[in-house]
Amino acid sequence: MIQYQSISNLYGSQKEYQKILKLNEQAIEKNINSDFPYINIANVYIVNADTVTAVSNLEKAIAIVPRNDGVNSFLANYYKKRGDFNKAEYYMKLVGIR
Repeated sequence: MIQYQSISNLYGSQKEYQKILKLNEQAIEKNINSDFPYINIANVYIVNADTVTAVSNLEKAIAIVPRNDGVNSFLANYYKKRGDFNKAEYYMKLVGIR
């Protein structure tokens, strides 16, 4: 998984977003127990202003690794801005819990 992450970071520095998507989709097929591919995919969609698809991928990441403070904070803020205070509160409660 570290190899996928390193290559994904390299593609990101070169703004090769389609390569990031393809690489991380391959990573998901090989190791479904990692949240990194979903986070990498979400980052591509955030950069391209597709927040809805980004959030969908971040929720998949949280389903695998629930205690990711950065992802939980992002989701809490997203849902707060959308007026879904129940979901915002849910994700905020997860921030900082170990």
